[in-house]
Amino acid sequence: MKAKGKVVMLTSPDEKGEAKAAIVQEDKIAVAKLRLVEEGKPLVDGDYLCLRRRKDDPRVLDIRDTVTIGGPAMVNSSKYRDNFDRIFGGGEDEYVN
Repeated sequence: MKAKGKVVMLTSPDEKGEAKAAIVQEDKIAVAKLRLVEEGKPLVDGDYLCLRRRKDDPRVLDIRDTVTIGGPAMVNSSKYRDNFDRIFGGGEDEYVN
């Protein structure tokens, strides 16, 4: 099989719903574990793939897009975190007017 672009070849899912996969891109092959993203469950670090199943072989999927997740979201600045207790209390009252 000559791969055009990035292609995923799947095995059957196990009891946890995870499937083993071979990711083929040109002359490179990588082995991966795939599982569905489920609403309400936290995302883990790694790559998230948008896949499209091929009509001629349901075990072969084309990778349409890839998103990499790494570490928690930055929801505030380091200056804000450093002064959190001063702003909202907690700890000793050394900053009280």
